[in-house]
Amino acid sequence: MIKRIISLIFAAMCILAPYHSQAGASTGDYVSAPYMKSTVQITRDQLTGGQEYGFGFIVSQDNGKLYIVTANHVVRDIDSGPDAKLMPVHVRFYHDQRGIPFKAELLDWVNDDLDLALLRANIPSHLNWTPQNYCDAHQPDAYRPDDPAWFIGRAQKWFVPKDAVAGTIGTPGANRMLRYATNSVEVGTSGAPVISKKGLAGVIISDGLNSVEAVDVAIVKLFIEEGGYPWQLKLSCKENLPTLRVIPNVDNARIYIDGASNGEFSQGKPFYKRLEPRDYTVRVEKKGYFSFEKKVNLWKDIKIRINLKANLITPPTRAEEQQGLYEWQNDIRHSRSSRVIKEFLVRYPRGSHVPDAKRRLKELRARGR
Repeated sequence: MIKRIISLIFAAMCILAPYHSQAGASTGDYVSAPYMKSTVQITRDQLTGGQEYGFGFIVSQDNGKLYIVTANHVVRDIDSGPDAKLMPVHVRFYHDQRGIPFKAELLDWVNDDLDLALLRANIPSHLNWTPQNYCDAHQPDAYRPDDPAWFIGRAQKWFVPKDAVAGTIGTPGANRMLRYATNSVEVGTSGAPVISKKGLAGVIISDGLNSVEAVDVAIVKLFIEEGGYPWQLKLSCKENLPTLRVIPNVDNARIYIDGASNGEFSQGKPFYKRLEPRDYTVRVEKKGYFSFEKKVNLWKDIKIRINLKANLITPPTRAEEQQGLYEWQNDIRHSRSSRVIKEFLVRYPRGSHVPDAKRRLKELRARGR
């Protein structure tokens, strides 16, 4: 029994690792990660032998049951007519990809025009499902046309396309279908969820390489509720990206991200911004203080408290700078003693002469002088 538990833990760690590793972090991995537990792989035996594959998405749970929406042609042989024999349908969950598939009940609720169907399955004892966000195109803060979007599910795996080939999403047309332009889809993706940065956007019903169609999530919700079944996903168009929060110990500090100015911020109003998950260089400056710089890997929300320290060194006067430069050019630079150069830098620690003086000091020390 102990060995079985250990093996399950190890398998779970191996499965989850790709979506929580900072190495090669991508926006698609970050955006899709919360939706993995809600995505299921579907298998149906075919009348002619073989199996049909696709995916589905959990929309609710009630009385120990999960409700899963998918494409109707994945779970029914629609070419054989309404009297065709229904073949067994099984679902496999993300957290137990190597486990035994669960038999699912094919509910008598279908929309032939939209190619939508509904499944019901027992909740596995080790599945902790929580409703995720959805955002339909009719919300005032919804995704914009041609925003990037990703899908979960291809080739019987919980596949997520890389950012460069993720595809773009558009507003639903008159036929209530969602335009999803991508060339990453393959046969076996039907029923998979389409995820934008702002939440679930739709369900794929056509998985041709150059012809991808999805049903808008608002229509999917209407389909579920018209059948009298529960819909528990949360309406929210809040962008799902990691946040960088920087809190300084002074007011009117200026922040730079990868060298670009992002304005001033203060103790009472810290810096807060959602950014794509990747590496950044954060720099904070304020006149009269030593600057702060740090590299961060923004794979998760990060909060940085910084303590800028006052620069108490008094800048040299113009006369002092001129005197230091004069002595360097006319006398000190010809010295063969590192001690002389060092004492000179103590007297004149600022000015245009300093880089040359430090370089000469390093040369003399290397020669043992």
